[in-house]
Order: sequence, then structure tokens, then C-alpha cells
Amino acid sequence: AIEGSDIEALRAAVSEARQLGWCESDGVLGEAGARLEQLEEGAKAAKERFEVAKALEAAACGSDASELRGTIVRARSLGLEGERPELLTAAEARVEELEELERLAQLRAKAAEGLRLAVQSAHLPELQAALREARERGLGDEELLSQADARLAALDARDSAAAALAVAANAADIDTLREALRRARECGVDREDAAMFHTAEVKLTFMEEAALEAEKVSQDRAEAIETLQSAIKGTKIEAIVEAISRARDLGACEDHAALFHSADAKVVELEEKAAVARERADAADALETAGRGTELVVLREALSRARASGLGDERPELLTTAEAQLAALEEQARL
Repeated sequence: AIEGSDIEALRAAVSEARQLGWCESDGVLGEAGARLEQLEEGAKAAKERFEVAKALEAAACGSDASELRGTIVRARSLGLEGERPELLTAAEARVEELEELERLAQLRAKAAEGLRLAVQSAHLPELQAALREARERGLGDEELLSQADARLAALDARDSAAAALAVAANAADIDTLREALRRARECGVDREDAAMFHTAEVKLTFMEEAALEAEKVSQDRAEAIETLQSAIKGTKIEAIVEAISRARDLGACEDHAALFHSADAKVVELEEKAAVARERADAADALETAGRGTELVVLREALSRARASGLGDERPELLTTAEAQLAALEEQARL
């Protein structure tokens, strides 16, 4: 039994020897006891290595890298590396795999936290970078990614609206500026950049007031031109002169040069006619006065003036009477 490795057989033999009264000091019994202790320790160690091997296989199939590392250390301390090296090699590879997974999970968690903070901010480049990193890390939080995409679209629209507003505010088109302000308000530019939005609003107000003033001036010009056109058709010099003055004051000359030329010519024409009419009236008065007298020279001069003024076209009977009177005076003078 001592020479074999059967623990139970050796244990039974030792028990039987002790029952038969063998002394522990006896060489054979002592040797048997030592051998039994050796075999029991060996069996205990083998059982422990078996259990550790099973535990190592189980841990290698799990996801706890810390537990697997502890089992590997225990397996090495029990000499399992010499018995089953392939098992330890596979376990160590699994540790590396789990550690890499842990590292990636930490990176994803960090990317998720960075994305949450970026979603709450109003900085477009920061959100773009955070969203790009989250997707590169394989973040699976679809709700967070959806929120980030929506926020990105909103910020992109806001920045585009702000840029369009800045361009429109420096341009001179009132409709473009009005539309840019409307879009900027919808995209929140009035909250994110209140100063620029206010400046653009002031610019729009100024442009609207200027447009109203320009429209009023345009209407006034149109009315002034209409009044001038109507005055030209009449014969009142004062009305034409007044209409010309108002139209000129409103700056309508450049667009209606021909009309102003006609109006000026009409004024000259009417003034000439008025001067002719005054001369004829004066000539008629002088002729009538001379006709009531007996001064031959005075009557002759008045008649000459009347003829020169064209009075004969208007009052031929007056000239006929004066000529008859002149002939009579001349006849008297000869006598």
C-alpha cells in the first residue's frame, strides 16, 4: 500500500495496523503515515487545481475582467500553467479583450457626457465635434443622438439665419431685411445675439420710414406733375408758375424735363400775349382819348400806335372811326 497511490487502501492499512497495536514509532507504520499524508496533500492540491481550472473556464466566459485576473493569479500559484497552459493563454487573451471593452465603454461614457453638455450649449462647432466623437465611439443612446441631431439642426439654422441677417442689414433691400428678421426671430437669433438683432430692427424701422417718406414724395411729385399738366392747358400764368415752382421743389425736373420745357415755353407765350393785350388796351385808350380831342398830331400818333399793336384785328371799328376823324381834322387844317 505504501508503494502504491491508492489513498483509500493505504488509509485502511494504516488503520488496521493501529488497531493491531502497531506503534507509531515503528518504522513501517511511520513511513505509511508519512506516505498517506503525502498522498492526501497531493489529492487536495489536485482537487484545488481542478476547481481553479473550472473557475478559470467559467470566468473566461464571463465579463468581469477583475475576477478573471484574480483567478489567473490563483491558477498560476497552484502550478496550473504547467498542466494546462492553453487554458491560461485563453484566459489572458480574454482579459485583454475585456479590458479593451472596458476602455471602449469608458470612452463611450465620456463621449455621451460630452454630448449631453454640448446639447445644452449654444456652440455649433462644439456640438458638431461631440456628435462626431459619439458616433465614432459607437454610442448606442438613440434618444441622446436624436436630441443632438435636432439641436445641431437648430443651431445650424440659427447661425445661417444670423449670417443672412448680417448680410441683409448691410444691404438696401427692405423686403430682404424684413424676411431675414422674421427667420432670425424664428431661429432664436433675437435671444442668442440680441444686440445684432436690435440693430437690424432699427435699420428696418429706418428703411420703412424712409420708404414711406419716399412714397409720399413720389405721390406729391405725381400730384404736382398732374397739376402742372392741367395748368399748362389753361391760360393763367400765375397757376402755371406756381405749379412749376412746386414740381421743381419736389425734384420732378429730371424725370419730366420735356414737360418743364413746355411749361416754361407756355409761360413765355402767355406773358407775350399778355404784353400784347396790355399794349392794345393802352393803345385803344390813347386812341379814344385822342379821338375826343382836336389835336391832329396826337391823333395821328395814337392811330399809328394802335395800328402797330394790331388793335385793328380786335376793334377795327375804333380804327375806322379814328381814321375818319383824322381825315376830317386834316381837311380842316388845309382850309
